[in-house]
Formats: sequence, structure tokens, C-alpha cells
Amino acid sequence: MYDVALALEASNSLISGQNVQLIELENISIGKAITLKEPAADWTLFLSVGQVDEYVLPSRPDSIPGLVPVDAEELYESMSHIGLGYSREFRKMENICRTRNYTTSSTMEPTTDQDNSEALLVHLALFDMYFQTVIAAFCYPDDGSFWTHYLPASVDIIRVNASCFRLLRSGHSPSGLR
Repeated sequence: MYDVALALEASNSLISGQNVQLIELENISIGKAITLKEPAADWTLFLSVGQVDEYVLPSRPDSIPGLVPVDAEELYESMSHIGLGYSREFRKMENICRTRNYTTSSTMEPTTDQDNSEALLVHLALFDMYFQTVIAAFCYPDDGSFWTHYLPASVDIIRVNASCFRLLRSGHSPSGLR
């Protein structure tokens, strides 16, 4: 997952100074999971620049039938049973609702290390929580379906509204952005 974050940050640094609304990563192949202690993996970044309309990302559906609330502590506890022990900064999902293969959640952006993380477009803990949301779509806490580590081998597409993150970092409200 961190290699995906690295690709996102590489894209962001290449377009530095430009008014970019959307960063889209496609056809991501994750050969081996990278932990922060391992050396960086080899990868290639292909970048294209184009115009994006006002509504950069698709809207969230108004209503999804069958959504069930999930207690965040129960979810994190079930993850810890298989060795995914998240530290405090990585345990910030809340308002989790799920049905089979679909989840919504919210979070506060993690606090940042003034020296390093503030420069990142998306804090690594926040990026990891996006993948935690996928785990919540896959299983309900302690239902038996989550019995080992599941790490993505590939991701079809990730879209990041760069304008929204930049507005949040500057202290402004991203009203009107999707």
C-alpha cells in the first residue's frame, strides 16, 4: 500500500505548482507488500496531463440498501486477532456502515509530523485507512471471513481529488468539491 502512496506523491511532485484537481492512478500491480522498514521497490511512473471538469469525482450514492453500522473498536480488535495491530494514528475510522462489498466510513485527518508529513498530499495513515475501509467491505468483525492478512495484489484505479486535500491543508472548507 505504501508503494501506491509513493506513486501518488511522485505524481504530485511532478505537477508541483500547477492547478491540478485530480490525480488518477490506474492498473497498479503490487508485486510484494512494502513495509516502512524495507528498501523502496522499483517502479515506473507514467504521467499524463489533461483538463478535468468541475465535478472531479463521482458522487456517493444517496442511499445503499442494507447498510449495517459497524463498531470501529470491534473491527480493529478483529484485525488485531490476525496480527494487524494498528497504532493510534492508524485507528481513526468512525461512522462505519457496511453491506456485502460496500462500505462507508469517515475519519479525521491524522496529526502530522511537522517536519515530514505535512508536505505529503495524503498522510500515510489516512491512505492506509482507505484500505481498511475495503477490509470492512469484505468482512464483518469476527464473522470468520477475515482469518488471515489480505493485501491487494492489484488496484484498478485510485482517484484523488488533489484540490480538496490542498484546500483542507490551507484551512479552507472544500464545499462544492466532490
